[in-house]
Amino acid sequence: MTRVNPLALDGNTVKLRLLANRQDTQTHIAVDWLRFTVDTAINHAAIFPPDLPDIRHWYGLNLDGDQNLSEAQWHQAAQAKDLADEVAEYLGPDYYIDALIRKGHDFYRHRISIMRHGHECGWVGFGASSEHKNQRKQARTIHVNLYGHACTFAASGWQSKIARMLDYRKARITRVDLALDIFDAGHGFIDRCETDYNNRLMDVHGRTLECNHVGNWSNINPHSRSFYVGSKEAGKQTNIYEKGHQLFGKTSGSTWCRIELRYGNKLRILPSDILTRPADYFAGASDWHAHILREQEQQHPVLPQKIECKKRLAVETVNAECWRALKWVTETAGPNVLMAARGLGEKFWDLIEHADKPQRLRKFSDSELMTAYDRIYRNFAGAACPG
Repeated sequence: MTRVNPLALDGNTVKLRLLANRQDTQTHIAVDWLRFTVDTAINHAAIFPPDLPDIRHWYGLNLDGDQNLSEAQWHQAAQAKDLADEVAEYLGPDYYIDALIRKGHDFYRHRISIMRHGHECGWVGFGASSEHKNQRKQARTIHVNLYGHACTFAASGWQSKIARMLDYRKARITRVDLALDIFDAGHGFIDRCETDYNNRLMDVHGRTLECNHVGNWSNINPHSRSFYVGSKEAGKQTNIYEKGHQLFGKTSGSTWCRIELRYGNKLRILPSDILTRPADYFAGASDWHAHILREQEQQHPVLPQKIECKKRLAVETVNAECWRALKWVTETAGPNVLMAARGLGEKFWDLIEHADKPQRLRKFSDSELMTAYDRIYRNFAGAACPG
C-alpha cells in the first residue's frame, strides 16, 4: 500500500532533492523504497539485562493504547529499538525514533516509528500478530520498512552505510524500489512505453510479461496513468507512471514520468550492493531498461547486473562459485593457510571452524556447497571455471 506523506506532496521540493541526489551519487537511478528483515537474538537476556526494576524505563520505550508486552517481548522491543536507532543514524540528522510502541503493520504485532520532521517515514516491526503456524518464523524476526520519503531525503552516503549494516547483521532484503525520474518526458512518453511493450521490446528471455493499466487512459484528456509490466508474485515489476500528475495535479500539464522498478524476494535473493549499484541492477532488469537508462545520459558507465530467479541458480552456478573460492584458497591464500596449519596443528581448525560463509556463497545451502566441492575437486587442477 502506498502511504503519502505530507512533506512529500511539495513536488518542487521533491524534484530539487532528486536532482541534488543525482548530482551527489552520479547516477540517475534512486533507491526509492527499502524493506529488510533480520533475525532476533535467541537469548534476549544475554544482551539486555532482565532484572532491572523498570524495563520500560531502561529501554526508553512506552506503549500506545491497550498494548501489553511480556518481559521477553520487551527484550525483543529493545532489539528493534537498537536497530531503529542505527537506521535513523545512517539516514541522517533529521531522522529520529518515536519512543511510543504502536500497533504494527504487515502481520507484525508492534512497530517503532522512524520519524522525520514529525512524520513517520518508516518503521521497525516486531512480534507476530497471531499464533498461526505460518507466523511462528516471523515472530523471531525484526523488519525494517523505509518509505520513499525516507530514502529521498536521507543524507549523502546512506546507501553505503545501510548496505554495510545489512551484511553485518546478515539481513535479508525483501523489497527495494529503483526509480528513474524523467522530468521532461513529454506528453507521449507513457504511450511510447506501451508501444514498446506491444512491440515486445520489454520481453525477458523471449517471454512477454503481463501488463496492467491504471488511471484514466481514455483518448479524451488522459491523466494520472500507470503502466505496470511484470508481477509482484515473480518479484520483479516495473511501474511507469505520470509522477507530475501525482505531485502537481492532473491539470498541471507536467510531463514528469517515473519508471519504478520494484524487486521483491519471493523468487529472488536481493544482494546488499543493489543499494550502492542501483543503476547496474536497473539496467540488468531487461534490455529495455538498459536502453531507457542510456537515453537519459547516465553519467557513469553501467554494467547491467541481473538478479536471476532462485530456480535458475542451477548446479553450474554452485560449481562456478565453489571453483572460484577454491582457486582463491589455493593460489592466493594457500601459502599462509599451509604455514598456519603446520604451525598450529589441530588448534588451527579451532580458530576457523566457526567462521561464516563468504558473502558470495550464502545463497547456497551447506549440502549444495559440500556436494559442489566434492564434484569439482576431482577435476579442479588446471580446469577452466565451470558455468
